[in-house]
Amino acid sequence: MKITFIGGGFMGEAILNGALSRNAVSNHAFSVVEIDPSRRDYLHDKYDVEVVDGSQTESKVTEADVVILCMKPQQFPETIRLIKPAIRSEALLLSVAAGIPLNRIIYESKHEQAARIMPNLPAARGQGAAAIFFGNNFPIDGKLLVTELIRSSSPVVAEVHSDDEIDICTALNGSGPAYIFLIIEALVQAAVSRNIDEDLAHQLVVQTVLGAAVHAMESQTSVEQLRDNVTSPGGTTEAAITTLEAGNLRKVIDSAVQAAYDRAVELRD
Repeated sequence: MKITFIGGGFMGEAILNGALSRNAVSNHAFSVVEIDPSRRDYLHDKYDVEVVDGSQTESKVTEADVVILCMKPQQFPETIRLIKPAIRSEALLLSVAAGIPLNRIIYESKHEQAARIMPNLPAARGQGAAAIFFGNNFPIDGKLLVTELIRSSSPVVAEVHSDDEIDICTALNGSGPAYIFLIIEALVQAAVSRNIDEDLAHQLVVQTVLGAAVHAMESQTSVEQLRDNVTSPGGTTEAAITTLEAGNLRKVIDSAVQAAYDRAVELRD
């Protein structure tokens, strides 16, 4: 089976890396279409797969059993116009482009076996979380193949059933790593401003975030209870949590998720 990536950016690389490093789809051949010369060299040297420039887009799509669109949403109209005549009738068409609704993908590609995928950056380390929205005519064996492919880099793969749901997931797991990175950045800055070495602060904060995530994942206890377990009455954590609540942290996070979702909806057009 031949799998072609249109775009070799971070998300495309994350999926490719997961599939190759975990031998999830070892019987398949991969190719990548990438317009950036330095990016082409990097992907070829690192993964030893076929990486071609844009002039070979149509030929690579024609060969493919699975086509994965990994370009930016703004590049979707031109890309789909180019590849539409080349997609084989039995091929599977997957799109990682945020905000582009499934019915538009199907209509503009004239291809019914299509799905939307929303992975995230931690997939590059085999720790991603992804959502998938399959079209009504997506074959069952195709669903199994795609789920296996995505799970190779994302241990959590959730199937959703509407564009609205996957756009919410875009704001949640898709953009979510950036929210966590911002929190890490802020905590490190707070430590540095109080004369803690930056490298030391970075190590402490990153390990704390990782440890908290693992604890939340493996514990049978709710995150609310886990937070309460750390928050001793009259202690330092209670003082910090009180300040965060007073600053409407929950409202700020809710507004951020809404803003990301709204932008995904805007991209539908």
